[in-house]
Amino acid sequence: MNSFLSLRPLRLPEIIDSGFRQYRKHFRVLFPYLLGLGILSAIVQSFFVGNNNTDLLNTLQSNGTFDSATFFSMYFRLIGLSLAISLIESIIQSIVITLCALCMWLSMRNIPFQAGTLWHELRVRLGKVLGLTLLSGLFYFLAIIWFIVPLVGWISGLGLLMIFQGFVVPIATPVLVFENLPLPQILGRAWRLTRRRFWWSAGLLATTFLLTYALQGVLTTVLAILLQYTDISLQVNALYVLQAVNVTITTLISFGILYPITNFYMNTVYLDLRVRTEGLDIQMAAQPRLAPNNTLAPNAFAITADEHYPQLIRMQDYGYLVGLSFMVFALITVFFGIGIGLAFIAVAASAGM
Repeated sequence: MNSFLSLRPLRLPEIIDSGFRQYRKHFRVLFPYLLGLGILSAIVQSFFVGNNNTDLLNTLQSNGTFDSATFFSMYFRLIGLSLAISLIESIIQSIVITLCALCMWLSMRNIPFQAGTLWHELRVRLGKVLGLTLLSGLFYFLAIIWFIVPLVGWISGLGLLMIFQGFVVPIATPVLVFENLPLPQILGRAWRLTRRRFWWSAGLLATTFLLTYALQGVLTTVLAILLQYTDISLQVNALYVLQAVNVTITTLISFGILYPITNFYMNTVYLDLRVRTEGLDIQMAAQPRLAPNNTLAPNAFAITADEHYPQLIRMQDYGYLVGLSFMVFALITVFFGIGIGLAFIAVAASAGM
């Protein structure tokens, strides 16, 4: 097949390497979409920074007075626009994830394609992509509600939020592209794939988190250092300029490099889960090839059998979520403890000087 990905159980370094190689292979075709969506995202975020944070700061600083009615009116407007911006950003990122999944789907079917082919395939699925984005947001809201339920939610809610938002949602898009399931079944299918190898999935989630935020942290730190040397006094408008520049540069680099690599990585994770738990490699070897280009049919990756449980979350799954929640709590406690300890050392050192 015309793909870098070999359908066999992959080790973690091979999965990460596949993300980079797929990115290099499809960069030329994806570039117009990544550039356009990155610019759109930067405009949306810069608009949010300029029309909300600046106004809120001006309200607090105007004439040395505090008008509570005006402040709370602007505060609730800020919340509303924050939700709107989050929805728009979710849709934009869902489109990027779908484009990356389409690249792998077409490549693994041995079909040559250009940017126009991607647009055609995306347009056919656009309704499902938007529906999946809204459905994921709804489930995320329900997970937050579950998190505040006394006792049962407190000890499992954090694990549910982490595994759902960090793993189930990202592999739901390749489920949409490769399997073409009805919209209501997509998240359920992604969850069933995840819980078959729950701790392996949680480990990959931790790896993805560390890699992503390490890259973002390096990028943000470099930009912050560079912006410190600009000759702009930090008044309200100047602060907006710095924020807008930072947001624009970070967004364009994220859309051009970070997001596609991460998305190709998660697409590979999805395929590896199917290889390990469903024998996808054997299924694909038995698929007939279509003349004249030896291609695979669009439904070649359709599931032949799937598990069916009446319970969305079984007791075993609840135990997994509780265990993951406690592990996350422990890690947060350790990181906060290290941070507080370093802060005390710094204060003590400065006091000693």
